[in-house]
Amino acid sequence: MTPHTFTANLLHHSARGYASAGLAQLQSRAPTYLASLPSEQFAPLADFRMRVEHLAAAVGVWAPELFVEATNSCRVRFAHCDVPDAYLGEAIQALREALNIELSSESFQVVEDYLAPALAVAQAPPVIPESPIEQDRPHIDVARRFLLAMLEGAPEVALDLVREQLELQVPIVEVHDDILIPVLSEVGRMWQLGEAPIADEHLTSRTVHRALELIQQHLPAPPADGPRVLAFAVGGNPHDLPIRIVSQRMQLEGFQ
Repeated sequence: MTPHTFTANLLHHSARGYASAGLAQLQSRAPTYLASLPSEQFAPLADFRMRVEHLAAAVGVWAPELFVEATNSCRVRFAHCDVPDAYLGEAIQALREALNIELSSESFQVVEDYLAPALAVAQAPPVIPESPIEQDRPHIDVARRFLLAMLEGAPEVALDLVREQLELQVPIVEVHDDILIPVLSEVGRMWQLGEAPIADEHLTSRTVHRALELIQQHLPAPPADGPRVLAFAVGGNPHDLPIRIVSQRMQLEGFQ
């Protein structure tokens, strides 16, 4: 087992303990940040645990950029929900100090290569993600109308748009790439920026699930002797929309 794999497993299985240790460090070094957090909508221990899980996932695949990206995502979100500007940097520094105490020197050296660049991002202005709905791309008008239906609470209108595209024989790949995925990305970006409530994000996700069920009915049947692929989400993670889209693309290529 490599040091990265060992450390990733350790972080994942002891996430709550490391999160508690990080929170304790923050309480001792910067208690004013905890006192100024929006208590009704922010749970510091849950925030620390999420950060440890993000770190574990990035370490597990040797990808510091994933932890940096997750950190910037939090930086953007916190900037739009009344979390003090310096909180994220203080939280990552506190976690860094806790892991320096809790981990072996070898494991800490592994995570240090991930924490240092993330800390720099946490202390810099947030990088706002580009809106996919504002880009000039195929079927963008349909994507915009789908999103508008979601924001107006009209899922059946959005599903009618998908039915229309299928009846017009728009390739399923284009329905995925140019309509459904940009809509999901945009509603997530709007939630991140505080421009849409979480209810809109949930409604959009459920409607895209239904749209994929419509698409499934238009997929060609795979050949009886086609290779088989088992597709599933990671245990404990209910976000299965991406893997459902990947599965449909594989069926289009002749996989069962």
